[in-house]
Formats: sequence, structure tokens, C-alpha cells
Amino acid sequence: GADRPGDGVARRGDAPRAATGVVLEEDVPTGLIHPAGRELEHEVGILQPGETRNLELVLRADQPGPVANVLRVRGDGGLLAEHRGQLQIIAPKLEVAVSGPARRYLERQVTYEVSAMNPGTAPAHGVELATFLPKGLKFVSADHNGQYDERDHAVYWRLNELPPQEKSVVQLTAQAVQTGEQKLVAEGQADMGLSHQQEHTTLVEGISQVQFTVSDEQDPIEEGSETSYEIRISNSGSKTATNIRLGALLPAGLTAADGNGPTRVSVQGQQVLMEPLAQLAPEAEAVYRVRVRATQKGDHITRVQLTSDDAPTPVTKEESTRVYSDSE
Repeated sequence: GADRPGDGVARRGDAPRAATGVVLEEDVPTGLIHPAGRELEHEVGILQPGETRNLELVLRADQPGPVANVLRVRGDGGLLAEHRGQLQIIAPKLEVAVSGPARRYLERQVTYEVSAMNPGTAPAHGVELATFLPKGLKFVSADHNGQYDERDHAVYWRLNELPPQEKSVVQLTAQAVQTGEQKLVAEGQADMGLSHQQEHTTLVEGISQVQFTVSDEQDPIEEGSETSYEIRISNSGSKTATNIRLGALLPAGLTAADGNGPTRVSVQGQQVLMEPLAQLAPEAEAVYRVRVRATQKGDHITRVQLTSDDAPTPVTKEESTRVYSDSE
């Protein structure tokens, strides 16, 4: 009934035996990668009693976050052991944002804020920002040592290190020189191949600048005689003015005879009304004339009022005419 030598059963007093068929196994967890794939095996072979073998397994982190890594070793005779290791992979991130007005008028300045944010868990190094301007925006200035490159029509900043969860903000100012949608592109780059970009569009519109003058052609005038008021309207803006409405109110000592201009002029008592002028192009002028008769001596003030679609609040101007009698 005695066991035969070599039957593989350890007995009390037997000498320790070598572990055979030893294999090291690794299932690469999410967050780590290895060139050979996700399931790794390394054949160790025979491990003598008391022997320690040091092996190196190099894995590369490819995304941040917690990782649970399990190493298993197995051998003949059902030998099995494992080791579980917990680690936290930290990494920087880079997010770029650009903000500014959605609308601006031609020839006005506009300021934009460009920010770089690191929402990661490690510092971002070598951070650089660039903002590329459209043709319709002319560079004026930039803070934080921003450098304008005329060839690229872009502004560049070097921010160097950006700690985790921190943001750096820079500003640039430009002038709107063309109408239409003007799109800026902000780009950020950092070490480890980090990059991000964002766009912002500003609609640049022209604006009309309607102005007018009122002058009497003869002043003073004799009671019973006539003079004419010239009302000259001009548009010094960059946009066609529309729906220009003009009216005059005469004082009691003056009576309107008639009037003329680019639209019909009508007299209603002491009021002189001009039909709306549909359009007035930039740098264009329109002239109205109102002929009046002096009926009473004294200093008489005529009031002229103008509105337009772009300037609905009435603008009033006055012109004084002195009337004298032949007895003076």
C-alpha cells in the first residue's frame, strides 16, 4: 500500500518541490494599453523553491481615471495566485472658448475674450493660443503680450503651464471694416498632443448717419415779402437710410406758400409735410425748399423735425427769421 516515488503527492517530511508550468497572465484593463493586445501571457516555466523571478511589464496609460489591474500566476497542479493593484491615471486636458458680441456696426471696435481651460487632473505644459481673424476685422490690440502676425492675420499667446481646473483668459480688440458675418477661429495647443478650437461669428452691419440743416435764404425780410427755407438732408453713414420723414411747423407771423423736393410737399395751415423719402444712400443728399410769406413783424422761429428707421427718435432744429416793417 506504499505510494510509489514520483507520484506528485507531497508528504510530511518531503523536501519542497519546484513549481512547474508557471505562466504569468494579464488582462489589460481599460485605461492601459500594450502593443501585444488586451490578453497577455508570459511563460515563466520552472520556479525552484525559494526562487524569486523579477519581470517587467510595461503598460501605457491612454486615458485618465481609476484603474484596477489584476496579475495572475498559475502553475501545474492547480497552482493559482493573483495580485490586484489600484492606480489613478492623471492627465491634462485643454478646452478653448472665444466670446464676443454677436452684432457690431461698421467702423466700430469690438473686443473678444479667448480662454484656455484645463479640466484635467495634471498640469498642461507648453500651452499656446492663437486667434485667426477674418478679413472683415482689423487688428487693434491684444493683452498678455499677444503678438499679431500680419501674414496669418492672427494673434498668438504663449501661456506655458496651466494647472488642473484652472483657466487663463486673454483679450484682443479689432475694428469692423467689412459688413457681413465675420468668423473668428480660436485654437489652443499644448504638450502631449493636446489641441482644441472654437469659432465665434459677429454680424457686422452698416449704420446710417442722417443729418440735416435748416437755413433761410434771406434774413431779415420786410413784412409782406417772401423768403425760402432750405432743408438739406445728408447721410454720412455706411448704410442706406430708409423711410426718412420730415416736417416743418411755421410760427404765426409766417405763412407757407409752397414747397418742393425729392418727394411731394403739402401745406396744412402752419404745418408743412413732406412725404417720406424711401431711401438715402451713403454720402448722398436730399434738398427741400419751403417758400414762406411774412405776415407780421418780429423774430419768428420755424421748427423742422426729422426721423428715420434707424433714428426713430425725432430730431428738431430751429431757424429764426426776423421780419421788419417799412416804417422801421
